[in-house]
Amino acid sequence: MLNLTSIIIESAIFSIIMITLWMSAERLVPKLSTIIKEFIKRRRRARYNNKRRRKPSSLMIGPSVPHFWKG
Repeated sequence: MLNLTSIIIESAIFSIIMITLWMSAERLVPKLSTIIKEFIKRRRRARYNNKRRRKPSSLMIGPSVPHFWKG
């Protein structure tokens, strides 16, 4: 009898823990997804800006450009 009650108590505690974890995960998932989306947006913007910045500087610094201008 004692063994059965201990099993019931353990299962009840386990189920309560699982329910609380599930509820906290449900709350966290939307936050995590928004954080990930924001991070991806920032990385895309940064990459685009880096490309935009690099192109004119590489054209100006490149040694072939002055040679080409001289003819």
